[in-house]
Amino acid sequence: MISVGSSHWLGYVRTRWDRGRSITTHAKDLRRKLATAGDPLSIDKDAYTVEEVAERVQRYFVDDLYKTEWPRVSKDSDGNDVNTYASMGFLVAGYSANASEGEVWRVEVDPVGHIERMPVFKVGESGVDIKGQPEAVHRLAFGWSPRILEGLVASGIPVADARQFLMAQGAAQLVQPSMPLQDAVDLVNYLCEVTAGFVRFIPGGPTVHPPIDIATINFHEGFRWVQRKHYYSPALNLPITCV
Repeated sequence: MISVGSSHWLGYVRTRWDRGRSITTHAKDLRRKLATAGDPLSIDKDAYTVEEVAERVQRYFVDDLYKTEWPRVSKDSDGNDVNTYASMGFLVAGYSANASEGEVWRVEVDPVGHIERMPVFKVGESGVDIKGQPEAVHRLAFGWSPRILEGLVASGIPVADARQFLMAQGAAQLVQPSMPLQDAVDLVNYLCEVTAGFVRFIPGGPTVHPPIDIATINFHEGFRWVQRKHYYSPALNLPITCV
């Protein structure tokens, strides 16, 4: 399983939560709560599931924080008051306690306030999941632009039929279930570089740009940084203990 995202997606909402603290800072707060015995959001490190962690992410970010800031009231085309939300999403990946298969879960809030928490891949399934700026990688991995799907639907074709047609065209087999971990790392780096190059030349800001952070999660070594930007000397960066 390979997930490619950007801070544009994970950090899209920067609100007044707790005096303007960023989502990254709140994520570290949640990490501490998960590991603190007696905290309402704590988990049993010997008996937790990835789904439980995704549920804690939803409770902390959506139920406790997000809902205190949103919705915003705006006018629709008929002048009626409607509630609108800023999109926000998280990927929660890892291994459940004593499990040998990795999992990736998605927690999302869409512009109408609908909350979705679901697995990205079926157990044992491999693939690529793209968030943040998906256009370039989606074209490369699946062979078509998401805008083509939007155009087919706008022309009157049902969403399910349009998606089925596009998916049936075949995709580049970039991910192999048994590919070496180094190949997976190199592929993620390549996909990030493709996206960075793509957004550099289209109108708007360079929302994906080096340096690129890459981490791996595997059964025996757990979470490990492969490459990571440092804001001060690497010699001063101490290892981070993750749940």
